[in-house]
Amino acid sequence: MSRHILNSLPTPFLEFLPSESRSVFLNLIGLSTLFAIALFWWRGILHFPVWTPDGMTYQSGIDLVLKGRSPYEHSVFPYPPTVAIVGAWLLSLVGSEAFRTGFRYVNLIGGCAAVWASLLPLRAPWLLKLFTAILAVCFLPAFEGALQSDNLSMLTGGLTILALVLWPCRPVSAGILLGIGIALKPIALVALVLLAVQRPSDGGKKHWTAALAAFITVAALWSLSPAWLLSAADQPSVKAAEADWAEGVLNVSLFRVLACFGLKTSPFLLLAGASFVSILYLRTRVLYPLQFLCVACAASLLSLPIVWRHTLLIVTPLAFVAAETAFNRYRRAREEPQRSRDRSLKNLVELLFIVSGSITVLEASAYGVIGNWHPWVNAAALLIPITVIVLLTGYVVRFNGSMSRKSRS
Repeated sequence: MSRHILNSLPTPFLEFLPSESRSVFLNLIGLSTLFAIALFWWRGILHFPVWTPDGMTYQSGIDLVLKGRSPYEHSVFPYPPTVAIVGAWLLSLVGSEAFRTGFRYVNLIGGCAAVWASLLPLRAPWLLKLFTAILAVCFLPAFEGALQSDNLSMLTGGLTILALVLWPCRPVSAGILLGIGIALKPIALVALVLLAVQRPSDGGKKHWTAALAAFITVAALWSLSPAWLLSAADQPSVKAAEADWAEGVLNVSLFRVLACFGLKTSPFLLLAGASFVSILYLRTRVLYPLQFLCVACAASLLSLPIVWRHTLLIVTPLAFVAAETAFNRYRRAREEPQRSRDRSLKNLVELLFIVSGSITVLEASAYGVIGNWHPWVNAAALLIPITVIVLLTGYVVRFNGSMSRKSRS
C-alpha cells in the first residue's frame, strides 16, 4: 500500500500499524531490541531464586489447583481462577523453576509491548521512539513495581494497550488479546465495554468485531472452572482483600479517595459508576482511535479499587500522547507566519504543563504516601494524579483530533 493511500485513511496512525512489511520489520526490531535491553537491565530480578509477594500468591493458588482444590482457599487470592488453572497446567509441564523464569520473561515481554504500543501511534522518528522506550523500560515505576512483586499487571497492561492500538486494522486479533488480558486480570473491563459502545470516526463496525472477539475469549477462559468463578465474591480471601484496598498506602485509586472521606462503597459500584460516566462521555462525541485509546485506558484505571505502581502501566499511552500533542501544538504555533510572541509563550507554557502532567501520571504512586497523615489530607494528595489523568484525557480529546484533521488536509 502506498504512502498516499495510507495518508488517506481516517485513522491518523494506521501507517504505523502492520500494513506494510517495512513497518512490521521495524516494529519487530524495535520490540526485540527493547526486550533484550530490558532482560539485561532487570536480570537480577528476573532470575531471583524465589517468588516475590504477588508471585507467591499466584503459586499458592496454583498449588491448591494441583491438589484439586479451589484457589480461593488461600487467604488472599483476589484473581480470576484462570490464572491458577493455566498456571497449574504449565507448571505440571515444565516444572517449578522453569515456570517461574518463564512467567517473568513473558511478563517482561508484556511490559515491553505496552511501552512500544504506547509509542506506536506517535508521529516521531523510529530512533526517537526506541530511545524513549528504552528509558521507559529502565526507569518507569510501573516496570520496577511489577517485576519486584511478580505481578501480572505488566502482561495484562501490554495485552490491553496492544489490543486498543490494533483494533482498527486487526479487530479479531485485538479482541483476542484484550480478552486474554481481562481473563488473567480484569483491569480493562471498562475498556471492553467502551470498545463496543464507542462512535468511531470512520463509522465502521470493526469495534463491534473486536469487542465480540474479546467477550468470547473472556467467556471461554473464565469457563474453565465456572463454579470457582461464581463463588469468588463470597470467598473470605476476596472480602479481606476488598477491605484492605481502602487502606493500602501506595494505592492511588479513586476507591481509596472515597474511603478517606468515609465513603465505604463496593468496588463493583465504582466499576459500574466509572463505566456509566465513560459511556455517556463516549456517546456524545466521535473519536479517532488515538483519542479512544487514551479514554479507554484512563477510564479503566479510574474504575479500579486498587492502583499500585505496576497498575499505572495502563495509562502510559495517555502520558505519551498528551506530551506529543502539546509538542506538536507548540511546533505548529512557531511555524505560523503570523504568530505573536505572546502566543508562542502561551504554547510553551502549555507544553511544560502537559509534560509535567504526563510525568505526574507516570509517577502517580508517589502521591499515595505524600499525604499519608490525616485521611482528608491523604485524599487531597491522591486527587492530584487522578485529576491530572482526567484533564490530560480531556486535553487529548479536544486537541489531538483537530491536529489529525489538519495533518490530513
